[in-house]
Amino acid sequence: NSTDILPFGDVFSSAYALYSRHLKYRRQFYMNQKVIGSYITKKRREKNLTQEQLAENLCVSNKTISKWENGVSLR
Repeated sequence: NSTDILPFGDVFSSAYALYSRHLKYRRQFYMNQKVIGSYITKKRREKNLTQEQLAENLCVSNKTISKWENGVSLR
């Protein structure tokens, strides 16, 4: 019986279930970042702004805008 070999089997299965939920959340979060990034790019282009111009208006660097648009980071 596997429970005789691994007395903490329930703990491991619970930990695995928690880890699986974590991975699902991370995938959803990453997809949301991509969607938000595409939206930022679309709106910036509609306004005929460069990344540099948008960055200046928002008081951030153009590298930050690039990261946002590519879904790398939203911080």
